[in-house]
Amino acid sequence: PPGHAAKTGENGSNTLRPKHVEGHKEGEHSGAKGEQHPSPSTNGEWKSHSGGASLNSEQNAAADKFLEQARRAEPRITQSLRGIVDNAPGSQLTGLGKRLKTEESFKRKLYTSIVTTPNLSTAEHLADMKDSVRYTVQSPHELYTANTQQAIDRLVAQGYEPVKFKNTWDKPGYQGINSFWREPTTGHTFEVQFHTPASFDTKTQAHSLYEEERLPDTSPQRANELQQKLNHVFDSVPRPSGSSSISLPPNGKRK
Repeated sequence: PPGHAAKTGENGSNTLRPKHVEGHKEGEHSGAKGEQHPSPSTNGEWKSHSGGASLNSEQNAAADKFLEQARRAEPRITQSLRGIVDNAPGSQLTGLGKRLKTEESFKRKLYTSIVTTPNLSTAEHLADMKDSVRYTVQSPHELYTANTQQAIDRLVAQGYEPVKFKNTWDKPGYQGINSFWREPTTGHTFEVQFHTPASFDTKTQAHSLYEEERLPDTSPQRANELQQKLNHVFDSVPRPSGSSSISLPPNGKRK
């Protein structure tokens, strides 16, 4: 249904749940140099620092290989986005120091996906982990539409392949653009969110509501209550003129 996403993959089960705030949680990413304190492992297995989550040796090895690919892909992506933002008046890369998801956070998410959808292979679960490298491009309200469309066009022109593109401006709930791209050298998928200062602040403030809504044990009644709260929170976000028309260039090109 409109405004909903199946929990398979990104959320981790086949239950339909409203999805309004799609953003990375502050503090769950590491810098480009990687982990300061690797998560503990025994005989190649991995166990969460906080307990509860674990990966067997095969799953853990695949996760480590995936995270290494993320680290290889990151410098080129960061360089491209720095160049794009530097040529867009007033734009900035928000939270750049947290562009790499931490090992702990990544493996906990993988564990949740495996437990809730056990019929998929480890490779299939990893293919749906699209936010191990992620960025937020923030532009002033009055320049948002022009800056964002220019950034999207330049990503395409530089050879990044669009994987998924979601523009939710002027729709109920979450306001912003979440896009996923494939880095051509490594084939690694990364996320770029596009926000105004107001939409970014609102997303950050509403994150706890979204986190509760997406939990597997949240009742349908409670999820509906949270949905209404999220809709109300985002109703106050000013919509930049023309933002709902921002899109990928047709056939990969734009005149």
